[in-house]
Amino acid sequence: MKIGITLKLFLAFFGTIILVVAIMAVSVRYSFYYGFLDYINRVEVERLENLENTLSKEYEKHGNWQFLRFKRGIWHRLILSRLQPSQDHSIDLESFEESEGDQPLDLTDLGLRLALLDAEKAFVAGNRQYDTNGVFKPIISNGETVGWLNITPSTELMDTVDIQFKEQQNNTALVISIISIFFAAAIAVLLSRSFLTPIKRLGIVTKALTAGVFDTRTDVTSVDEIGQLQKDFNSLANTLQKNENSRHQWIADISHELRTPMSILLGEIEAIQDGVRQLNAHSIKSLHSEVTRVNQLIDDLYHLSMSDIGALNYRKEEIELTTIIEEVISTFADKIREKGIKPLVDFSECYPIMVFADAQRLHQLFANLLQNTLRYTYTGGK
Repeated sequence: MKIGITLKLFLAFFGTIILVVAIMAVSVRYSFYYGFLDYINRVEVERLENLENTLSKEYEKHGNWQFLRFKRGIWHRLILSRLQPSQDHSIDLESFEESEGDQPLDLTDLGLRLALLDAEKAFVAGNRQYDTNGVFKPIISNGETVGWLNITPSTELMDTVDIQFKEQQNNTALVISIISIFFAAAIAVLLSRSFLTPIKRLGIVTKALTAGVFDTRTDVTSVDEIGQLQKDFNSLANTLQKNENSRHQWIADISHELRTPMSILLGEIEAIQDGVRQLNAHSIKSLHSEVTRVNQLIDDLYHLSMSDIGALNYRKEEIELTTIIEEVISTFADKIREKGIKPLVDFSECYPIMVFADAQRLHQLFANLLQNTLRYTYTGGK
């Protein structure tokens, strides 16, 4: 199956946008989860203020931590009473002692992650396997640090409300991602079309140019690479049109150049056939001159065609340029004299001009220049 450039561009744009959306979705989900978890841990730390105040007061009352050391029941009930926001700050710790061996069944996750340490950070109560890299909150009594409250940060959401909030945010992110994908598809289609429309126009005008419609042009619609390509196409079309006009003009000129000697030849032959002119040395010389001229034109055409296809052969060597020019001028001396043209040639004070070239091609070049001189210079010119 052949995949067109339209589909390729669409897939490229769409795939790139989908990849970006996916990376953003994963990043946002990761950032939200751990950011929200960090927020929950900070809130839990702030919730310990009531417990800190209560522990500070109880330490002042007892003078040490023996009233809590290894007494889980009192510790757990103390935590439950202090972590409830509706509870009053006053507490009768003695009322807990009768059931100090009992452990409440509804102990919160935060309570299980708390540990009480003395001033030297020796364990007193709570979580024996506390995290040494966790958060340490000092317990101040009479301006001195008498203990530490350690909380092990939570690594996952435990509260039902928090979990529901997380799931709600994940669902919202999923819906936003799906909507973004639809928008991405629409944007990819628009981008693909905007890129391909000028290229398709170029394809159409290129076919017209191939068919020989050299006046075909395309509108330059932008200043980017596509716009530069459109300008280059118009330049190419201009060049081809000029070449086509030159070719037509060249054919017309060649036809005109051939018509003159051929008309003379035809007239001379018909005059001889009709007996108007005698077939003598003079008429033969005239016919030979016109045939030579036609042959010269044909030879010029041949060399021109060989030059166009790059098939001209060259035999280059070190030659003296002024010698070539003098030879050509001497060849045309009689015609120059007949036309009444005065050549101005003076190589007397010229040093030898050595060039690495093909003597025959240079001879042909200067001969063509002199032929044009004889053809287009008025009598008496220089």
